[in-house]
Amino acid sequence: MNRRDFVSRSAVAGSALLIAGGATSSAAAAPKPGQFVHCVYFWMRPDLSTEERALFERGLQMLKAIDTVRAGFVGTSPPAERGIVDDSYDYALVLAFDDSAGHEVYQVHPDHEQFRQDTVGFWQDIKIYDTITT
Repeated sequence: MNRRDFVSRSAVAGSALLIAGGATSSAAAAPKPGQFVHCVYFWMRPDLSTEERALFERGLQMLKAIDTVRAGFVGTSPPAERGIVDDSYDYALVLAFDDSAGHEVYQVHPDHEQFRQDTVGFWQDIKIYDTITT
Protein backbone atom coordinates (compact mmCIF):
# COMPACT_ATOMS: atom_id res chain seq x y z
CA MET A 1 0.00 0.00 0.00
CA ASN A 2 1.44 3.40 -0.90
CA ARG A 3 1.66 6.34 1.52
CA ARG A 4 -1.31 8.24 0.10
CA ASP A 5 -3.56 5.16 0.33
CA PHE A 6 -2.44 4.57 3.92
CA VAL A 7 -3.06 8.18 4.90
CA SER A 8 -6.45 8.24 3.18
CA ARG A 9 -7.58 5.01 4.82
CA SER A 10 -6.45 6.32 8.19
CA ALA A 11 -8.44 9.50 7.61
CA VAL A 12 -11.56 7.46 6.87
CA ALA A 13 -11.19 5.47 10.09
CA GLY A 14 -10.60 8.60 12.13
CA SER A 15 -13.56 10.34 10.51
CA ALA A 16 -15.83 7.44 11.45
CA LEU A 17 -14.91 7.93 15.10
CA LEU A 18 -15.51 11.67 14.93
CA ILE A 19 -18.89 11.13 13.31
CA ALA A 20 -19.93 8.88 16.17
CA GLY A 21 -20.28 11.85 18.46
CA GLY A 22 -16.90 12.91 19.76
CA ALA A 23 -17.15 11.05 23.05
CA THR A 24 -13.93 10.56 24.95
CA SER A 25 -14.15 6.85 25.73
CA SER A 26 -13.51 4.45 22.88
CA ALA A 27 -16.62 2.41 23.75
CA ALA A 28 -18.88 5.47 23.57
CA ALA A 29 -17.22 6.77 20.40
CA ALA A 30 -17.60 3.56 18.41
CA PRO A 31 -19.99 3.93 15.47
CA LYS A 32 -22.86 1.50 15.17
CA PRO A 33 -22.00 -1.62 13.14
CA GLY A 34 -23.18 -1.31 9.56
CA GLN A 35 -23.09 2.48 9.52
CA PHE A 36 -22.08 3.86 6.11
CA VAL A 37 -19.47 6.65 6.25
CA HIS A 38 -18.91 8.67 3.07
CA CYS A 39 -15.68 10.73 2.96
CA VAL A 40 -15.04 13.10 0.07
CA TYR A 41 -11.80 15.05 -0.34
CA PHE A 42 -11.55 17.95 -2.81
CA TRP A 43 -8.51 19.59 -4.37
CA MET A 44 -9.84 22.88 -5.70
CA ARG A 45 -8.88 24.83 -8.80
CA PRO A 46 -6.55 27.62 -7.68
CA ASP A 47 -8.29 30.22 -9.86
CA LEU A 48 -11.75 30.03 -8.22
CA SER A 49 -13.40 33.36 -7.59
CA THR A 50 -14.61 34.35 -4.14
CA GLU A 51 -18.19 33.84 -5.33
CA GLU A 52 -17.46 30.34 -6.66
CA ARG A 53 -15.75 29.33 -3.42
CA ALA A 54 -18.72 30.67 -1.40
CA LEU A 55 -21.16 28.73 -3.62
CA PHE A 56 -19.10 25.57 -3.10
CA GLU A 57 -19.00 26.02 0.68
CA ARG A 58 -22.77 26.68 0.86
CA GLY A 59 -23.34 23.56 -1.21
CA LEU A 60 -21.26 21.41 1.14
CA GLN A 61 -23.28 22.68 4.11
CA MET A 62 -26.53 21.96 2.25
CA LEU A 63 -25.50 18.33 1.71
CA LYS A 64 -25.35 17.77 5.47
CA ALA A 65 -29.07 18.61 5.67
CA ILE A 66 -30.25 15.81 3.35
CA ASP A 67 -32.71 13.70 5.34
CA THR A 68 -30.78 10.41 5.33
CA VAL A 69 -27.59 12.04 6.66
CA ARG A 70 -27.30 11.16 10.37
CA ALA A 71 -24.14 13.15 11.09
CA GLY A 72 -21.58 15.06 9.13
CA PHE A 73 -19.00 17.74 8.96
CA VAL A 74 -17.24 19.96 6.46
CA GLY A 75 -13.68 21.07 6.98
CA THR A 76 -10.44 22.23 5.48
CA SER A 77 -7.02 20.66 5.77
CA PRO A 78 -4.91 21.93 8.67
CA PRO A 79 -1.17 22.17 8.10
CA ALA A 80 0.40 18.81 8.89
CA GLU A 81 3.25 18.61 11.33
CA ARG A 82 3.93 14.92 10.69
CA GLY A 83 5.15 13.58 7.36
CA ILE A 84 2.63 10.74 7.35
CA VAL A 85 -0.35 13.16 7.25
CA ASP A 86 -1.67 14.14 3.82
CA ASP A 87 -2.64 17.80 4.07
CA SER A 88 -2.79 18.40 0.34
CA TYR A 89 -6.59 18.57 0.04
CA ASP A 90 -8.60 21.79 0.32
CA TYR A 91 -11.97 20.57 1.64
CA ALA A 92 -13.31 17.42 3.26
CA LEU A 93 -16.94 16.33 3.49
CA VAL A 94 -17.65 13.43 5.85
CA LEU A 95 -21.18 12.11 6.17
CA ALA A 96 -22.62 9.17 8.11
CA PHE A 97 -25.73 7.22 7.18
CA ASP A 98 -27.56 4.44 9.01
CA ASP A 99 -26.64 2.05 6.20
CA SER A 100 -25.81 1.84 2.49
CA ALA A 101 -29.49 2.30 1.60
CA GLY A 102 -29.40 5.75 3.22
CA HIS A 103 -26.30 6.59 1.21
CA GLU A 104 -28.02 5.52 -2.00
CA VAL A 105 -30.94 7.87 -1.25
CA TYR A 106 -28.42 10.68 -0.71
CA GLN A 107 -26.68 9.95 -4.02
CA VAL A 108 -29.87 10.57 -6.05
CA HIS A 109 -31.28 13.35 -3.85
CA PRO A 110 -32.08 16.54 -5.84
CA ASP A 111 -29.88 18.68 -3.54
CA HIS A 112 -26.90 16.38 -4.18
CA GLU A 113 -27.51 16.51 -7.91
CA GLN A 114 -27.79 20.32 -7.78
CA PHE A 115 -24.49 20.54 -5.90
CA ARG A 116 -22.79 18.41 -8.56
CA GLN A 117 -24.20 20.49 -11.40
CA ASP A 118 -23.32 23.81 -9.74
CA THR A 119 -19.75 22.91 -8.75
CA VAL A 120 -18.46 20.16 -11.05
CA GLY A 121 -15.78 22.39 -12.57
CA PHE A 122 -14.57 23.83 -9.28
CA TRP A 123 -12.14 21.09 -8.31
CA GLN A 124 -9.14 19.65 -10.07
CA ASP A 125 -9.21 16.36 -8.17
CA ILE A 126 -11.64 14.52 -5.92
CA LYS A 127 -11.21 11.33 -3.91
CA ILE A 128 -14.05 9.42 -2.27
CA TYR A 129 -13.59 6.79 0.43
CA ASP A 130 -16.62 4.91 1.71
CA THR A 131 -16.58 2.71 4.78
CA ILE A 132 -19.03 0.29 6.39
CA THR A 133 -18.36 0.29 10.12
CA THR A 134 -17.81 -3.00 11.94
